[in-house]
Amino acid sequence: MTFLREVAKMTPYERANIGLTFLLATITLGGVLIGWRALATYNDANRVMMRAQLQSVDREILGNIYQSGHLHSIWLTKKDGEGVLDYAKRRLKIIYDPMDMTQATVFDNFTTVDLMEELLYQESSYKQPKMLNVRSAYSICESMLYLLSDVHFANTSSLVDDEELETYFAYLNDIGTHPLFLHALWYAHRGGYLRPEFAKELRHRYSNNDELREAVSVMYPDILSRKWLRRLGENH
Repeated sequence: MTFLREVAKMTPYERANIGLTFLLATITLGGVLIGWRALATYNDANRVMMRAQLQSVDREILGNIYQSGHLHSIWLTKKDGEGVLDYAKRRLKIIYDPMDMTQATVFDNFTTVDLMEELLYQESSYKQPKMLNVRSAYSICESMLYLLSDVHFANTSSLVDDEELETYFAYLNDIGTHPLFLHALWYAHRGGYLRPEFAKELRHRYSNNDELREAVSVMYPDILSRKWLRRLGENH
């Protein structure tokens, strides 16, 4: 009642100002609510679109693997007690020629991922038709790496949740010790093709998983060093 009495004492001009102020406040609040709802709808649409894009890339990768006979061997499992390099060479040789893994190949000389570039692309390798199998597998590993990069970015942007992130990062447990995947990671790091946040996430996972750490300590020890993050893209 006090407010109404005060209003009654006001001039018509003062009353009009109060009415206008109330109207503007109402409009502003309504605009905020409409804007918030529009933003929520926009974010939901972005989440749906991002999930669809990631799933499409994932299906394409798996489709390429399962449509090609030789690429199935990318999932080759480790034998009990098998050493890191023995396992790595066996994974390379079965892709090169799954029908005869006893023959001598350039991969007998494999030790660390930085040497893989020469093994894959030296001039003499183009005279070996079976090397195409290995390059195809490398392309698959590279696609997996950048899929994980996109998933990680989507997660940091709140477009996919943590559960979805871990679903995709299961790839790292399956393929993260493969010499071709590690070479793709080495090449991307060397060229500066990794986002710093994603590189940090990868280093954390490789450092804190026993199986991953054992593999990179032999084939790609640089990733375990703190300097690895600072050297991102140093050879770009």
